[in-house]
Amino acid sequence: MKHNYLSLADALELEVLSGQLSTGMRLPSLRELAKERNVTPAVARRALTELCRRMIAESRHGDGFYIISDGRNSPPDGSLRISVIHHRAARDPGDNAYCTLVLKGVQEEAQKENITLVLHYNVPVIEKTGQLETLVSNAHHEADAMILLGGFDRLERRLESRVPLVGVGMENMYGGMLSPVHMDPWQCAQLAREHFLQAGLHRLILYRTLGPEPSTHFEAMKARWPGEWRETVFDPHHLPEIDECPADTGCWFEGGSEANYALRRHQERFGRRFEAIALDGKAMLNEQFIPVATIAPDWIQVGRMALREAVRRVREPGGGAVRLLVNVRRFPPGARL
Repeated sequence: MKHNYLSLADALELEVLSGQLSTGMRLPSLRELAKERNVTPAVARRALTELCRRMIAESRHGDGFYIISDGRNSPPDGSLRISVIHHRAARDPGDNAYCTLVLKGVQEEAQKENITLVLHYNVPVIEKTGQLETLVSNAHHEADAMILLGGFDRLERRLESRVPLVGVGMENMYGGMLSPVHMDPWQCAQLAREHFLQAGLHRLILYRTLGPEPSTHFEAMKARWPGEWRETVFDPHHLPEIDECPADTGCWFEGGSEANYALRRHQERFGRRFEAIALDGKAMLNEQFIPVATIAPDWIQVGRMALREAVRRVREPGGGAVRLLVNVRRFPPGARL
């Protein structure tokens, strides 16, 4: 669970980006801020210190905390600034989401290229309140480009930005604004096909994640599978297909979290597992997940690719957004990244 001071820091940061708090403005004192936000002074202090760490505010001795002026947006050495939104609360202990590996790749490439990163970690309600749209539309105040890490296009959104966007795990190009970086759907489908045929299976249940429309991975799997199949949207509260899954039927999952939930449920109810494969590699990142065959890329390399694409978009403004397909591998159950 995210600490209170991080939630307060995220809220203040969004107010800066949305213009509710102006650059150069003096922030309330610790006591005033604690009273306004219904937190303790200690939490208020840690939140303001966190804003300083993010280079959003600065502490002036004897005069409190101030929102840093727009001059901070252009580093003195002329290097680029890239804003990054991480889909998970990566500061929480034990976070092993693939986005964390992608971020590592982004950071390694940024260090090599002398690029400044401005990091935003996902606010718990960001997917439902329009806060992502606010961050994206105000990205030009703090950076030359923005990278989004995670499936932010699984909900209906209208993104508008004055700077180039790159989205890891996203497919929607938003009218040519965003360069998607995601696993090659046809390669994923071919590897999954080989897996199930080698297991002697000729019938599949295809589980896709909830979203405005089926993903290219889902459509590619349908096109490549030579046997019988039926499709369904994964719903953890209603899984009759899993409960009825016969031994001669395999299950394809678009996400590792969905596969883990279904496998665990089936094993607890029937004392056995069914043949399955999942995309994204989460089973290899979390020791609490039930081992399952998985298809995944080198996520650190994906992060490097995303950073290079963001830099290209800035330095070649006429180049436009492109779709980057990432090579993947098939891993056996129990494999670890």
